[in-house]
Amino acid sequence: MKTTVAAVAGALLLGLVTLGSTAHAASTCYQLPFGNPDLADGWGSTCCGRTNPHRGVDFAQATGTPIPAVADGVVRRNEYNGCLGNALVIEHGDGMFSGYAHMVGAGLPIGTTVKRGDIIGHVGNTGTCTTGPHLHLTMAPGVDGFKGGTTVDPYAYIQGHLTCGPPPCDRTVGEFTFSCDGPQAGQVCVSVDEPADPSSWADNHFCTVHELGMRWSVNGPLDGMVCTQVIESVGPAPQAWTDNFLCVPPQTPYALAYSAAGPIAGQNCVHWNETVAPSWEDNFVCFTPVSDFTNGGLTFSADGPVEGKTCVNVDEPSDPDTWSDNHFCSDTDIGLKWSSLDPIAGMKCTKVGEGAEAKAAEWDDNYLCVPPASPYTFTWSSAGPLDGQTCVRWFDHAETSATWWDNWMCFVKAAPPAPSGQGGAALT
Repeated sequence: MKTTVAAVAGALLLGLVTLGSTAHAASTCYQLPFGNPDLADGWGSTCCGRTNPHRGVDFAQATGTPIPAVADGVVRRNEYNGCLGNALVIEHGDGMFSGYAHMVGAGLPIGTTVKRGDIIGHVGNTGTCTTGPHLHLTMAPGVDGFKGGTTVDPYAYIQGHLTCGPPPCDRTVGEFTFSCDGPQAGQVCVSVDEPADPSSWADNHFCTVHELGMRWSVNGPLDGMVCTQVIESVGPAPQAWTDNFLCVPPQTPYALAYSAAGPIAGQNCVHWNETVAPSWEDNFVCFTPVSDFTNGGLTFSADGPVEGKTCVNVDEPSDPDTWSDNHFCSDTDIGLKWSSLDPIAGMKCTKVGEGAEAKAAEWDDNYLCVPPASPYTFTWSSAGPLDGQTCVRWFDHAETSATWWDNWMCFVKAAPPAPSGQGGAALT
């Protein structure tokens, strides 16, 4: 029997209303995984050539972006589906099941207990029902609802279950969390206090999953850092917020932006909402992933060769985390060569590896090489930039191993020799 789209949508919406009225609902706290739901092609949509209504909501994100759990729960499904690719399902305390599809890899094992905001996998482009990297999120009353049967509108359901957890000013989007009640356990946090504001900012923190070297200043931008001004022109102490900045080191994997007029279109945004200061209700810190890192005339690119530069592909074919589009580039041709099969004979080579990751063996024979007479001497570091050297970050958001967050290629460049007839002993 043929069922109309309207009938299907109506039936599923009824399921949503019924589920939302249960006693469980008030005890399970949800969050959106990202701040950019595609509502134009949302749940129940038949646009864009679909032959069946859309069963979930999509969030376009770069490959490798960490996916947070939308609520506390237990992993009940972890499987590969031809259409949905790598998919994972979490059972929540209110009897609902959240599904995450098209992930890069398999995600967490079945039976794993997770908390809201825990990383459960990484955004990918797996399966046949996808046209680009994104998270396909479903909410269903059954464990297999992610691939068949009844679903509910994930966006509407989650939006209706945001207020039952931590204080309403705790907000997490991807890598970042704003907290109004102290630092977040298991994260790296900086106090974002403004002592001259009477609105209880002393317990407000901005936190990240990884150590980014983030710092906060109430006395202007910090030298040597990339700083974003955080300002509020209305409220009890607007003059106190004219010199406040959130700063990150150069070559941080995220570019930050600030808005006092709502989230910025096309970016992931974290709500900075101090509940005792109503003027902050529309203030957001937004972020976008950075793929290119440049220093000293050299660039690491995670999204293909850089136009106008001389680039070598630094792929490790045995690593599944999409290194095929990663390149190391120079402003001028300095003779760079890459080998994934041991040093190149007759060249000056530097080993590139990550001994702490699960796929360390695949990186045991990779080398960056330059001609023997090159003025460049490279040193690889898996423990951050090296003092006294010029360093370029090597990082790809598609890399699922957390151990690549502190990997850098550093170098010193010898001064060119003095021209013939200059320097040395004076002629007599």
